[in-house]
Amino acid sequence: MKTKYPMLDGGPFFRANDFVVLWRRLIRKAKKMEGNAAMVDVSDNQKDGRFDFDEYPVCESCGEPNSVEVLKAIDGNRIVQCENCGLWFTSPRVNEQKWINWLLEDNERNREFTENRLRYGFALSRNIQLAFSFWWRLLRTRRQKKLRSLFALHGGDVQRIFDVGCGCGYLIKAAQDLGIQASGNDLNRYAVERIRKLFGFDVHVGLLPSLFDKGFVEKSHYDVVYMNDYIEHTYHPKKDLDAAFGMLRPGGLIYISTFCVDSERYKRLGSSWDMLMWNHCFHFSSESLKKLVTDVGFDISMCNVNDDKGSVELVARKP
Repeated sequence: MKTKYPMLDGGPFFRANDFVVLWRRLIRKAKKMEGNAAMVDVSDNQKDGRFDFDEYPVCESCGEPNSVEVLKAIDGNRIVQCENCGLWFTSPRVNEQKWINWLLEDNERNREFTENRLRYGFALSRNIQLAFSFWWRLLRTRRQKKLRSLFALHGGDVQRIFDVGCGCGYLIKAAQDLGIQASGNDLNRYAVERIRKLFGFDVHVGLLPSLFDKGFVEKSHYDVVYMNDYIEHTYHPKKDLDAAFGMLRPGGLIYISTFCVDSERYKRLGSSWDMLMWNHCFHFSSESLKKLVTDVGFDISMCNVNDDKGSVELVARKP
């Protein structure tokens, strides 16, 4: 009997409603709703407007305290640029400890995002109407394709992968289905406890630097550290990269994917782009991301900007 969680049993191959979903997607494409500033929906972002924005960080990359405003996003998020190294980041932002405490709570929003991801493959409720019934089969195929490309770049025997900000464990499950040992961490306590119960995943609640310093993740133990749609959310990306460097075996790879402000999509949408909203703390260009990674000690193996999606993918190696 099929469950409501496709990751448990593979999910359906196809259902009649998928024709409706396909039609909706085609309509969106015909109307050019993706990448159209007039079509940006910020309703889900504004649900979290309960927080005060009163923390003014220094530059994470170089420590410079002075910055200049670059733009304001359509949800009011103020984005600044470091006057020394040029890194873009959100300032002011939600107090770090308040944000951590909120993510650790068993609250309605954390449950909503987690259950949506587990059932439909989307966190935001507005996107559920675009979810195919076979979303997990598609997602697993894509994740495994990415993993195989990383294995080829690695060039050795890949045995262990760690997924930073693992969410609902998509990458972990895809890797396990390939016979790879996979583990991860996340700050959303509800998500971590849920996927532990459902799938028995080896996942930790907490920030990566703290887990590393306390010995919950081992030094020089992993072949690949994976950061997909994570580094823009963390308050301290350089500390996360330092921890990842220590976790990797010599020759190991780090994979990073995030949105990119030197992409054509940013140039087209500007301040209307929903990637620039308040729950993203950092707004990397390909160059500022490469600088942060190399400053930690990694050697860049690959860095590609996808102009259509507005994203950058980077792979770097621990010498």
